[in-house]
Amino acid sequence: IVLGPIEHFWARLLLLLVFAATFYLISAIAKHAFPASESAQRIVRTGYLLSPLAGFAVFTFGQYDIIGVFFTLLGVLMYFRRNSFWFVFWFSIAITFKYFAAFVFVPLALFYFKRPVKIALALLGGLAFTALEFLIYWSSPSFRVGALLIAEGKASGPLQNPLQVLKGVLFLALWVTGFLYGRRGDGLARP
Repeated sequence: IVLGPIEHFWARLLLLLVFAATFYLISAIAKHAFPASESAQRIVRTGYLLSPLAGFAVFTFGQYDIIGVFFTLLGVLMYFRRNSFWFVFWFSIAITFKYFAAFVFVPLALFYFKRPVKIALALLGGLAFTALEFLIYWSSPSFRVGALLIAEGKASGPLQNPLQVLKGVLFLALWVTGFLYGRRGDGLARP
């Protein structure tokens, strides 16, 4: 599909608006993460605006990954605000855009929820929209082939690559640490 100039403009404008919204979310998260340090908040905001990955992805290549980042940041903000329903809800939507959001969600959920039953319910809630997406599109042969080929490509031979093994061990350690540390106390205090 070839976009005309007007369609191309609207597509880029959508990306620009979502990028501006993610900047707002980054600013709000920085206020929660560093409430006493305006300079740290400024560094976070400046670092995000000057990030070459964000700039190239949005403005040069026109990637729509920024929409998944938007929902992930909404989930992180709700985590800081201690709003458990919206925390799980926004991450559930983010996971449908990019499965990377699950790697952010799981450690945060382990840290946020103290009881194993609540953790299990949060993880199920986090997968709710992805399960719904699979349920809706599973009858499409092209979706099944595409989803299975992506999964096969990501999973083929991960134990043969030492870097993949190291990343897996680090993520597992992060998840276990989040769970154990989260069970010790109240976790984050609401600013």
